[in-house]
Amino acid sequence: MKRTTVICIGLAACACAAVAVVQAAGSPVTPLTIVYDTSATTRLLVHPRSEPGLSPSPGALCQDPGPGGMFAPGNNNRFRVAKVGGSALQHLDASQMVALLKRRITLGAHGASAHEVSIDELTEAFGEQPPAHARPGTSLPRVSPSSPGARFSSAMRILASQQSPWGGTWASRVEVYVSPGIVTSIATGHGSQHNLSPSGRPQYRTWRGVMPGLALAGGLHLAMYHGSGRPLASFSARQWRTAPRHHSVCLASITASRQRCTSCSRQRRARLARREVGGMRWRPRGASLDRLPQAGRSSTMAPTRTASVPKRPSGWPNMTGSSPPR
Repeated sequence: MKRTTVICIGLAACACAAVAVVQAAGSPVTPLTIVYDTSATTRLLVHPRSEPGLSPSPGALCQDPGPGGMFAPGNNNRFRVAKVGGSALQHLDASQMVALLKRRITLGAHGASAHEVSIDELTEAFGEQPPAHARPGTSLPRVSPSSPGARFSSAMRILASQQSPWGGTWASRVEVYVSPGIVTSIATGHGSQHNLSPSGRPQYRTWRGVMPGLALAGGLHLAMYHGSGRPLASFSARQWRTAPRHHSVCLASITASRQRCTSCSRQRRARLARREVGGMRWRPRGASLDRLPQAGRSSTMAPTRTASVPKRPSGWPNMTGSSPPR
């Protein structure tokens, strides 16, 4: 079965809207072309004056709303990708996001039945604001599990744990359009989180909550334009060369940090489990968890039950809980 790794945007003469693609980690490699433009432009791509046009047979679909679909014979609903607004997800909890995305994958609001859904679009509201009055070296606050980004990642983890009736996981059938604001913020910021000014001060948003969820999507589509409404201005050639790379590096950095953090926590829990005595942890008052007595050793202190969790190393993100314009 074909899955999305590539997007194609038809460019009308008066509208310079363009999108670059970042393949999400773990997504299948068979490319799928998504046309996101007016019916007139889609028709030109399907039936050009010369050369073969786009066709659903090699994997071309039309993004809703697209009443003409891919202009193939018969019912074109099966060649249309459903859509959910990012603003519609922003205020939902994880279970509500899961239910809405599943519903749209099954059948789009306008009859799309390609069993794919796009989120149009993921905005800056899914990121974390920089600390107030921050200076170079200021530590980042922990990501709230109730933030939109963290809730989105929780929903995507649920979708990634379940197989869809049409092949792959439910998460692999989610395409995300990333707004120009996120693309430019990541491309401008410095540091591993792409949130620092040249002087090292936290100045831009971070994306620690939402990036783990983006890594599970079938495809990420970066909106490479400025402005809103009409007309739109395409990114410069330099931005086209650099922005997708910055986004990929940021995505890889945050997801790798989460994996290291998870691995570290597992190792620490394993060490603590080996130090338990009769199901109880010996913890003299004021003692560090790393200095708990080994199993079998005596202690003059009374044993106490504790549910303390090892503290994560400083600077690692808190991955708690659980991006195509027109």
